[in-house]
Amino acid sequence: MTNYSWRGGSGDLTQAANWIIPAVGTSPAPTAPGAGDSVTFDLPSNPSATPGGTLSGNAAYSVLTVGAGSTAPYTFAGQVTTNLAYVASVAVLASGATLKFGSTGTTSTYRLQIAESASGQSAPGGSLTVAAGATLDGGAQSGAGVALDGGTGTLTINGIARFATADSTASASLSVGRTGTGTVAVSGAGASLALTGGFYAGRAKGSSGTVTVSNGAALTETALSGDGVEVGGGSTISGTLSSGGTGAFNVLSGGKASVASQLDVGTQGSTGTVTVTDAGSTLTLGSYLTVGTGTLATGGTGTVSVLAGASVKMTAAADTSRNYLIAGGQPGTTGTITVSGTGSLLDVGTNNASIGSVGTGTLTVSAGGTLRAASADSTVRSALFVGGNAGSNGTVTVAGAGSSITASGNVYFGRAGAGTLLVDAGGSFTGGQAATGTGTG
Repeated sequence: MTNYSWRGGSGDLTQAANWIIPAVGTSPAPTAPGAGDSVTFDLPSNPSATPGGTLSGNAAYSVLTVGAGSTAPYTFAGQVTTNLAYVASVAVLASGATLKFGSTGTTSTYRLQIAESASGQSAPGGSLTVAAGATLDGGAQSGAGVALDGGTGTLTINGIARFATADSTASASLSVGRTGTGTVAVSGAGASLALTGGFYAGRAKGSSGTVTVSNGAALTETALSGDGVEVGGGSTISGTLSSGGTGAFNVLSGGKASVASQLDVGTQGSTGTVTVTDAGSTLTLGSYLTVGTGTLATGGTGTVSVLAGASVKMTAAADTSRNYLIAGGQPGTTGTITVSGTGSLLDVGTNNASIGSVGTGTLTVSAGGTLRAASADSTVRSALFVGGNAGSNGTVTVAGAGSSITASGNVYFGRAGAGTLLVDAGGSFTGGQAATGTGTG
């Protein structure tokens, strides 16, 4: 492998005169780099370079690095393929351009890393923008990491992006803010992010990860065995669990998101929030949703808000073997669910809800919001549990004209914990046979 550096400014990637080989000197390279070579676009490797520029031509590399030292963007206008891609300053894929990464290598490594240098060290920052009409493609096995090891990383998708993992036990398809501050924004009609395997947002102590889908854009996650989606969860670093990160997943202004894996919000001692807001914004879940959970670290605080006419719909087939909407899933955890605003809907489908399952759970439906839950067999599992297990505390409130909770099946308050129902100011609660247990209901 030969290491090349861009000479600076705009130019054609296929022209040897636009490159130098730093190990040899500053004269133009005799040939342009190829598929087995490493290329760098930055100032430290070539101090005489003009920062930024438009890069035309089609090319293939082994390692591509947009290095630190330039605030001017490097704009790729052609079709580029690379095994590894690192962005430690500012990069743009122009309309019509394609960056395909992850051609070879192990499935456990994030083949695209933002706010990371080629040496595997965190960079102070890095941003990549995928313009409308551009494509960022990880193929069938390669994922992306944004602020994996510190720094501040931003990925903006106005075009099309695809990430994947072939081994969901080793890595997710997308990790945002593992130890640093990461942001992924998918925005605009026609913009899309397709993920094969789960994703993480905000993991280790002090980290922050945010994923936002807005303005008619779409995010689709396809489940793999053993994976999941974590919004605010711990990360094992050098064999030790680090928890206390902050994660957020937002679906706004007509955004559409579909998550096939289980969704855990605020897990392993971390804090997570999911917000779905504005008419036309939808989140579809193919598995269960746990708000405040985790067994490996104390605590876990999760918040889910469905607001201003948005909807969250759970589509899993009827299953009485487990709870599907869970708030406060483990001892010491806290889960808060709010459905508020005319037309706002949280529909658990043919499965049940457990508020205060083991920890503390709160459900509030107000200002014309609606929650629906059900049970295919209430003799096995009630449609709604409030205060399920010993030591738990669950509170359900429905208030305001047009606000409603419908439990198609039996309801259980204080089965072994403390369960409270408050119906106020024109709210409506409809359920089957009600029961209380050994707790307080």
